[in-house]
Amino acid sequence: MKPPVWVNILVSAIILVLVLGAYSRHFDNSFQFDDSHTIENNVFIQDLGNIPLFFTDAQTFSSLTTNQSYRPLVTTTLAIDYWAGKTFWGNGLITTPYHITNFSWFLLQIVLMVFLFKKILDKVRVHPWNLLISILFAGWYAVHTVNAETVNYIIARSDIFSTVGVVAAMLIFINGGIGRKYFLYLIPMFLGILAKPTAVMFVPILGVYIMLFEWEIAVMQLHTAFGKKNQSGWMHILATGAIGAGGFLLTRQMEPQWIPGGTSTYNYLITQPYVIWHYFKMLFLPTQLTADTDLKAFADLSDMRVYGGLLFLIVMVTIAFTASAYRSMRPVTFGILWFFLALIPTSSVIPLSEVMNDHRMYFPFVGLILAVGWPAAQWVMSTITKKNPFPTAAKATLVGCLVLFTGYAYGTYLRCEVWQSHETLWKDVTIKSPKNGRGWMNYGLVLMGRGEYTKALEELPNRTCSTTPIMLTCTLT
Repeated sequence: MKPPVWVNILVSAIILVLVLGAYSRHFDNSFQFDDSHTIENNVFIQDLGNIPLFFTDAQTFSSLTTNQSYRPLVTTTLAIDYWAGKTFWGNGLITTPYHITNFSWFLLQIVLMVFLFKKILDKVRVHPWNLLISILFAGWYAVHTVNAETVNYIIARSDIFSTVGVVAAMLIFINGGIGRKYFLYLIPMFLGILAKPTAVMFVPILGVYIMLFEWEIAVMQLHTAFGKKNQSGWMHILATGAIGAGGFLLTRQMEPQWIPGGTSTYNYLITQPYVIWHYFKMLFLPTQLTADTDLKAFADLSDMRVYGGLLFLIVMVTIAFTASAYRSMRPVTFGILWFFLALIPTSSVIPLSEVMNDHRMYFPFVGLILAVGWPAAQWVMSTITKKNPFPTAAKATLVGCLVLFTGYAYGTYLRCEVWQSHETLWKDVTIKSPKNGRGWMNYGLVLMGRGEYTKALEELPNRTCSTTPIMLTCTLT
């Protein structure tokens, strides 16, 4: 019943080739967005001697006072990349070493995800196909077009580092041994928090895992967890919660000021069900990706998209709760709840300046891919017998997955081209987010920088524009 070893090796090799091909031309892509004040104009990263200072002073993170977050691990890696660029390329602000770092940690995360998925699937049923299935799940994530923004956007390595911290912590915990006995899994979680506070969501994610796979109870039976036999589980949950809360409070204490950027909690909150639905759709058809959205917070409950989003949430929660009652389907519950929990920092009551952002899908998609992929994997495994250990259904599914992965990899390749320069990025924004004034302004500034004032006007349809040798002014109409 076990698939041939060469199948696992071949599939892994194909996925690796697809990932390398998808990101092959991104290593020279330019700095974008917040890279300007965290890297290009940040004098602190130009001296490795400042590394101890990164852990005591959040002002070293950015040259802008309103963007000075406490993310010392991120700043430390930026300083190392600056040193590497200056040492080996002769320029500390060449983007290649920064992209190499992002991509390397991304690959590390993919490898960790393979082992994490297998551990989770083994909890349900030890099956000889679990490894291949885990490779396919992680491969889907690796080539997925959505992740291109996070990998290309250098300062978004905070999402990569924090997600690696969560995945590594979960893997160490599940693996048991001294890592669990001596709470060593808390180390990657805490380091993840030092990269981005979203890693604190490991706390409830761990709680969900313990409930489903160790206590083996359904979500609706949570009240039965308060028993002596569950003392060990509660001990780990409480210890993780204490360290997680301490790490989160540390980041808030160290930051000189923290301004979320949004204006209305109410308007932001009623918009998020639709945003979460949008994120879910992007797992299957990532054709609406944009570096700078033009979606605005909904004004009130008269917007029907609010109810469409709420209906989606109700359906997903119902599926998660129902699936938890069946041991074989608990990976679906775990994946859905991972998806929702990972979105809490950006899709809840904290009104951020942008209601939606592509890189916010990076962490949640780890769980969503598990939730969506497991039912299909269950069906394939049901066709496997001793007489037919590699049935036609399994072969067809495997080939179909690799074809699908090729399509996602090509989409990733195209998104990497979009992130190549300011011109390519902002031109894409004007196409994908035509109501985004910042996108039009920045694209116009790129053209003006080359003295192409006429082209700048031509590229701004449905706008009232005027130009001088030093200024381009446009009004949306």
